[in-house]
Amino acid sequence: MFTPFFYLLRAHGLNITTHEWLTFLEGLSDGLHHSTMNGFYQLGLATLCKSESDYDRFQQAFSEYFYDAEVHTATGEIRAEITQELLNWLNDPKVLYERFTRDDVTEEMLNRTQEEIERMLRQRLQEQRCEHNGGNYWIGTHGISPFGNDGYNPNGIRVGGVSKDRAALRVAGERTYRDFRDDNMLDIRQFQMAFRRLCHYSDQNGQNEEFDVDRTIHDTCQKAGILQIRYKKPRRNTIKVLLLIDSGGQYLEGTTDITRTFALGPVTDEQKKHFTAVLCSMLNLANAKFLQGMTGIGLDILARGPIWDMGIDYRCGTGHGVSYLMSVHEGPNSFRWHKSPTRAEDTVQEPGMVTTDEPGVYIEGSHGIRTENELVCRKLEENEYGQFLGFETITCAPIDLDAVIPEQMSPRQRGWLNDYHAFVRETLLPLMQDDDERAWLRHATRAI
Repeated sequence: MFTPFFYLLRAHGLNITTHEWLTFLEGLSDGLHHSTMNGFYQLGLATLCKSESDYDRFQQAFSEYFYDAEVHTATGEIRAEITQELLNWLNDPKVLYERFTRDDVTEEMLNRTQEEIERMLRQRLQEQRCEHNGGNYWIGTHGISPFGNDGYNPNGIRVGGVSKDRAALRVAGERTYRDFRDDNMLDIRQFQMAFRRLCHYSDQNGQNEEFDVDRTIHDTCQKAGILQIRYKKPRRNTIKVLLLIDSGGQYLEGTTDITRTFALGPVTDEQKKHFTAVLCSMLNLANAKFLQGMTGIGLDILARGPIWDMGIDYRCGTGHGVSYLMSVHEGPNSFRWHKSPTRAEDTVQEPGMVTTDEPGVYIEGSHGIRTENELVCRKLEENEYGQFLGFETITCAPIDLDAVIPEQMSPRQRGWLNDYHAFVRETLLPLMQDDDERAWLRHATRAI
């Protein structure tokens, strides 16, 4: 009995032994399938499949062998609800059957379970009072309803007629376990497609919920690998803080001292105004042009100007000298508007001197902001007025643009910032190999 089915299973790669087949037949003889097609299917899975990797092979063979079965006969109660009048009409349709494509099969129908489909059929049998030809809802002919004569929908139920597309078997046709096969290896592109689908799941629920990775993995494992998409209420970023990082190091090529302030989450309008003022102060000093003989006291006001305009100040120097393989804070050069007993602010700036440029705003109990680069004093043109000097910026790191108010900056200051970021981008981009890192750098150094 069912000997062709046995050989068909073997042909699909299911390694079934004679003993396992006899066990299956014994189960049929004992009535474990409850005389239903669904019971036959479940018994076959339990006795003939050694692991989940065999499930898909069994489903394919089952669907092929029983392609012409009328699924509604799996339960007598459904068949009893179908009147003889309806069966006669469906078996002799007045409108010829026309093929349609997979695109006509709704995603909603494909994702329904067997129990849901049977419940839909019972409901429509109760509601339908006449013949129906065409359309996608009522039991009928010619249309794309999942219930009726002929048909295509893999999750539909054929009521009368003959299956032309071998798609009447609901359970086997779903191929629920195709991803469990051991002869399919995921390549890089398939992994990318899988992650893309997960992103789609994450986005499709709108703003009220977000994709829950941990629960999805946990519940999927609990369901023997069947994907269980889970969502959770989205996390609200309530952090409103400016993170200041002062860092540096000593290398054979020189000593570094750099500070950046980052906006973590939304920041207040006052914080943005202070951040932009500090940025303008740093740019003013970095782009200064002056005659030789200028001291740190004379240059300091260039940095403090935008901050003094707001009626505030910072109680420290604007910059200090940086030594080579000695102390990071090293004289004699510095930027400070008033003299200090321990510093030599009246030291003349000379070509080759390295001085930090680090104005800031520090509001007690609220926030602190500092943007720091290193400057090297360089010779510019020389004329009848004397030797002009300027600064070359040697620090190469993006400045956080999320806290910048472009309208608060002059066109000249915005030009300086864009030029600096172009320098950072051109310097660092060749050193980056990762595409994501390169994309981040281009965004971080975008023009404003």
